[in-house]
Amino acid sequence: MRRLAVGTVLLSLVILAGLVWAASNLETAGIVNGNLKVSEMEWDFGYIPKGATVTHRFTLTNVGDKPMKIVKVKPACGCTSAPLKKEELGPGESTDLEVTFNSRGYTGKATKSVNINTDDSLNPVTMLKFTTDVGSVVPTLIFDPQEVAFDSVAIGKKASKKLKITNNDIQPISIKLVEIPQGLVDAKLRKSKLNIGDANELVVSLVNQNHAEGYFNKTLTLEIDGHVDYRVSLPVSGTVVNNAKKN
Repeated sequence: MRRLAVGTVLLSLVILAGLVWAASNLETAGIVNGNLKVSEMEWDFGYIPKGATVTHRFTLTNVGDKPMKIVKVKPACGCTSAPLKKEELGPGESTDLEVTFNSRGYTGKATKSVNINTDDSLNPVTMLKFTTDVGSVVPTLIFDPQEVAFDSVAIGKKASKKLKITNNDIQPISIKLVEIPQGLVDAKLRKSKLNIGDANELVVSLVNQNHAEGYFNKTLTLEIDGHVDYRVSLPVSGTVVNNAKKN
């Protein structure tokens, strides 16, 4: 009987572990209780310069077998915008939702949300969240400069900017890029690990694959692993001009 009881307990623990694992996987995949799947439910910008505007692109996918209408996208405050590219998604179809946060008037930690209303009867409302820390001193790194500004660049012309990143930590750190504005810029770190006092170089190159014109303001996000772990988001801005129109 004792062996049977022990076996029953072990079996229960295995089943419970399986349920926890499955729930964890669903959360990681960003699957909600209905037919709308998002790339992630929450995004952490980490530290950003005071007054900066930062962006993150969430991907929305209809995982159901019927068309889904996105009725409304409603940010929680006027500091956040989230324009919708598509109002209806067919089965298996995806669209991007770019969320922009203007930190003007903010200092310190902030958490904001965006509600997505759909006609999905199983789950009509999905809440996305993002967090950031505005204007606080970055714990272990020194950035020079604190943003990537391309100014004015002609369509088809190559342009690049370099940032110096110095390790001010009490131990070696690891650093990696976790988000790059795809199709607009390419970004590379010279080194992924920095010893105490060492400097790194972040090279950001404008690629503009879509040959878009006008002003842009996007975001690079880095993740740092040291005696404290955190993220830093840097604004990437500039203006692409078409000189042919001037002639």
